[in-house]
Amino acid sequence: MNKMGRSYSKAAVAAFILAVLPPAVFLLIEFLDLFIHLHSWGFNQIYAYAVIVCGALSICIGIVLAIVGLINSFKHDLKGKGFAIASLIILFFEAIIAVMVVLIAVMRR
Repeated sequence: MNKMGRSYSKAAVAAFILAVLPPAVFLLIEFLDLFIHLHSWGFNQIYAYAVIVCGALSICIGIVLAIVGLINSFKHDLKGKGFAIASLIILFFEAIIAVMVVLIAVMRR
């Protein structure tokens, strides 16, 4: 418990971390990959599938955790409602971007 007597919903905080951390790690990996392999423009299909699967899993798990955290925040009078709502919004936009990227990749084939 913190000074105010209420603690944060662990599910809401975990959902927020799942909403923010994977895109940041993905961008870091992509920038490092760009700087290291600037001369090779080959397409690694296994890497692309791994990114799609891990991204989809993190979005799905994050949405479930955000909903659970929001429900727990209201039910048990915990802090973290903002974390849960923010992660739902972020994950919604991540899901839209992921679907658009997959559709563009499928249409280019």
